[in-house]
Amino acid sequence: MGKDKSQGIQRQRVYNVLQNNTAKLHNELWLENGMGSAVWSNSHGCASYDKPGHHTLSFYLEGGHNTKRNLQTGDMFGGENKLSLMPIDHRSDWSFADPFSFYHLYFEQAHLQHFAEQVFDKEGRHIELKERTFVDDPFITQFVRETMLKLDWSDSTDGLMASHAQQMVLLHLIRQHCHQPLYKALSVSGLSPANQRKVMDYIEANLPFSFR
Repeated sequence: MGKDKSQGIQRQRVYNVLQNNTAKLHNELWLENGMGSAVWSNSHGCASYDKPGHHTLSFYLEGGHNTKRNLQTGDMFGGENKLSLMPIDHRSDWSFADPFSFYHLYFEQAHLQHFAEQVFDKEGRHIELKERTFVDDPFITQFVRETMLKLDWSDSTDGLMASHAQQMVLLHLIRQHCHQPLYKALSVSGLSPANQRKVMDYIEANLPFSFR
């Protein structure tokens, strides 16, 4: 995506916190739609986020068992294939003792709103992403490992594939990780609501395999 657009989300703290921390950036992809992906590694340090101004999907690739989110109710520890969702207004403190690597997907509230309005014909401003810490999600696991990490992020064709895959992630998040999930999509192309839902369920279930 354009330099100004990518820097806009980078300035909104999650990317910058890592870049100014002990983290090492291995790869990044910024698309014209304003969504960004990055692969990082880190070790022996800490990080804090305070209302970053955008949403972040975090997925641990390797290690992370000694990475923890510091909570008053008790620390939570990560591990490979663990998913965390950090909404636009969340606050969190993290510490890590051993090397680990992770994938980040950065996106705006406007992405969720626009997608909800297009696909579900619903008022998007009511969409609210849930905060998640170190949960299991097979769909996200396949999205990251079987799609994003197997694409060439420097190739324009693969960038288009990544864009389509990220749209399916938005669908998954709206259906599974929002406070008021949406399930019934807008009926188009003559399909009944029931059949369209079957089609969308199929796409969501099989998308990660389509880029192998």
